[in-house]
Amino acid sequence: QERLTWGDRYINDRLTVDAAVFMEQRGYHYGDLEAYTQDGLIMPDFYNLAASSGYVGADNTEQHYKTRSVYGTVTLGFDDTYFLDGSIRNDWDSRLPSANNSYLYGGVSASVMLNQFMKKATWLNYWKLRASMAQVGSTLSVYNTNMAYSYANSDGYNMKYNSQTALYPSSTQLNPSIKPTISTAYELGTEFRMFDSRFFGDINFYRRDTKNQILNMTVAPQSGYGTRQLNAGLVRNQGVEISLGGTPVKTRNFEWNIDGNISKNVNKLVRLNSSIDTYMIEGNSFYYFWYLKSIVGRPLGDITTMARWARTDDGQLILEQTSSSSWGGGYKPKWDLNNEKTAGNFQPKWTGGFSTDLHYKGLSLAANFDFMIGGKMVSWTNMWGTGAGTNTATTKTNVNGVCEREPISKGGGVLVKGVDESGAPVEAYMNAYYYYFYQAAYDLDHWVYSRSYLKMRELSLSYEFPKALLDRAKIGITNASISFVANNPWLIYSACPNVDPSETGDNWREGGQAASTRSFGFTLKLGF
Repeated sequence: QERLTWGDRYINDRLTVDAAVFMEQRGYHYGDLEAYTQDGLIMPDFYNLAASSGYVGADNTEQHYKTRSVYGTVTLGFDDTYFLDGSIRNDWDSRLPSANNSYLYGGVSASVMLNQFMKKATWLNYWKLRASMAQVGSTLSVYNTNMAYSYANSDGYNMKYNSQTALYPSSTQLNPSIKPTISTAYELGTEFRMFDSRFFGDINFYRRDTKNQILNMTVAPQSGYGTRQLNAGLVRNQGVEISLGGTPVKTRNFEWNIDGNISKNVNKLVRLNSSIDTYMIEGNSFYYFWYLKSIVGRPLGDITTMARWARTDDGQLILEQTSSSSWGGGYKPKWDLNNEKTAGNFQPKWTGGFSTDLHYKGLSLAANFDFMIGGKMVSWTNMWGTGAGTNTATTKTNVNGVCEREPISKGGGVLVKGVDESGAPVEAYMNAYYYYFYQAAYDLDHWVYSRSYLKMRELSLSYEFPKALLDRAKIGITNASISFVANNPWLIYSACPNVDPSETGDNWREGGQAASTRSFGFTLKLGF
């Protein structure tokens, strides 16, 4: 890494100026060598390649790239009231093709201290209005603009030709004219403190446009490739972020603080390119597919399904007659297969959290919460648990007062109500095993749930011993406290049964979640 810096500063009674120019070159080198034996060792626990009883193999990886940059910044301040910041940067990156490896971006922000115009308002401690525009450029990973061959070891596990190491091209058609991705963000916001900082907040409106995203799009297999690399798309995110807090109650011995935030992001795929209006992000299937897609004019992350139990326009289940005695009552749900439909979108409507703490003399109680409203996800836990009969949903008591698992002849079975294909009302008891097993396999819409939740993330109770008490004890301790802390103590609400949506992160598919865990601990702190 090489770096050259120039800067200067000018200050007078009312005007301040800071400016700097940087030139930088970064070289990246990654190397990895791995050697191994796959037939065991001639001596237990003697980990040396010379002790291999059979085949010895090795792999190595090496990567190089460079980035050169020139960038400058300037900061202006006037009368402790008006502030202006600007920056501009140009990068040259060897990971891009030589014709497009230079890209320019920058930003500017301005702010005004409005409290300077309201000096007689003693209740107002601080008030700032701000606006900004900023750009960020990004590239792709190394060696992805020109075709290069990869190799496969002749170790019996990977591709080989006549027992020799083979070379093979990428399954993605690379684009030697690829351009960098540019993200542009616009923000307008305000922050304030008032009543001796007893009430404070920050409100921010934003819009972020990301263009020329580097995507690998599926192509016809007869082309010789699986995907094609291209610049496509304009993704727009816009929304609002609100943070408010304060101290509603404050006396000599008691204090209550509360702080919370909430945000709403509206996400939209504005365009891909002239010939494509849908991009498949990911797909998954057992019998039939779920897909996660981006569709022009829609928020990113539409979840579509390829199979479901057929329903009428008003949501009634369509039942068809069956000669199979396995279903029990002469009817079974009609299946709607290989017909792609949208079952929801992954993007939440609102996210946020809040915290509160109470203090009375040396005793403190604090709690943190977070939440999500809206958004959809696929739950494997509920699908497989129901299909295998391990979920409590498969052990309900039917209207006869008998467990659904019991034979229909003994009053058991699942009572299903719907209409036949002519629209006439139908109800029938169905064998519980067949009902739940085929619901798991073919009614994919049923396993798309809301991601909404409310969770207590942390709860703590602490006590700080009075200094006067410690001084009287005369044991050399100057401060002492004891605390009880619980992490993840309470999932207050989950719209998805048997699952904690807060633990799925950004994954649209909950793939068999481990049981959530709570932890409890005591902490004793002593100062001498």
